[in-house]
Amino acid sequence: MNKNLVVEIFVPTSDGGPGAGQFGTGYPVTNDLILTARHVAKPKNRDADRPREIRFTGRDWCDCADQLVWESTSESDVALLGCKFPHEIRREVFGFLSNARPEDHAPWSGAGFADAGGDNKARKHRLVSVQGRVHSAPDDDPQFELGADYPADVEAGWQGLSGSPVFVHGKIIGVIGVCPKNFAARRLRATPVWKLLQDTEFSNAVGYDDQVDRRRRFEQQIAGILEESQDAIQAVTLSMDPPINLAGVAVPDQAEKTARRLLDLDVPGVIEHCTRAHDALSANGRANAARVVSDLVQLVLPAIYDHGVIEAVRTRKYNVDAALLELPAGIRTVAEIIMAGVDCRKTRYRSDRGGLPEGVYSLPLPQEGGFDADGEARGRPGTNT
Repeated sequence: MNKNLVVEIFVPTSDGGPGAGQFGTGYPVTNDLILTARHVAKPKNRDADRPREIRFTGRDWCDCADQLVWESTSESDVALLGCKFPHEIRREVFGFLSNARPEDHAPWSGAGFADAGGDNKARKHRLVSVQGRVHSAPDDDPQFELGADYPADVEAGWQGLSGSPVFVHGKIIGVIGVCPKNFAARRLRATPVWKLLQDTEFSNAVGYDDQVDRRRRFEQQIAGILEESQDAIQAVTLSMDPPINLAGVAVPDQAEKTARRLLDLDVPGVIEHCTRAHDALSANGRANAARVVSDLVQLVLPAIYDHGVIEAVRTRKYNVDAALLELPAGIRTVAEIIMAGVDCRKTRYRSDRGGLPEGVYSLPLPQEGGFDADGEARGRPGTNT
């Protein structure tokens, strides 16, 4: 999370006298678009005669375009505010929206302008960092809960934090809305991003492609690989629980059914089932079919990897102001999966490297001596080679 990009939001209200208003938090998710809580952007006592204002951390206040680009129901409590960003901000890497479900015990972090920070000057609140563990929720629950490791003394201390993004492993999985009662301010409640991404208007507003079209393209490619070997199809389907019934089905239809089933799995599930199928084929001397399964994995992983991340990278890929593109990946193996998903292709790794391989398009480390990725010696810094 880039703390320099956290946005303080001020919305004038009609009660409380001149200058009265409500403070909240937001975070940019694409150029000129701020993700926040609905009740922050649109309070019940909103003064429509005065504009909303925003302030990026360390900067001056500026009038927002006062454009509510998108708003959820009050139950979901999320909104997108349109506002012209300063030129320097427009060149930053914004938040990666993720369609991953909240998982129990996952570490989360966020930041906002909560009253608990203290030392708040007029119209310039102190940024408060928060962290804790995630609590999952049923799919039909509009919100999930977050444990707070260092809670405010009272529930009112969290006021102003609403709208803060919930970051897990560098990706935004939620938007903080309220502090539930009876938890001694030790819990917060947030709206999951995966639910927001199912809304066509929201997805269009943040610049995402049609997920159905993307899945269809991958499904066709995966089925094409499977059609090369009926042995591979049978091994993959038998590795699943329950196995797919392909009796009396033509090979092209078998391939399509298997492709659809694979695309419904998560990353660990694909790795587990395809490893099982590959090992069974190799043990029976069916090397060609085992190779087909290996090729399959290189395409399925980019297809099912976090759609929010893939599309966020895709929209930034063609940003002419970006010299380098930051990826939410700790290792180059995952970075290649992300970029393969962006390009709708199979992953391509260097075949001569063991362990965690690098993608063939991965840039080498700076030339500071030693050996490069191909094993070629480099000269010492400052020398010509």
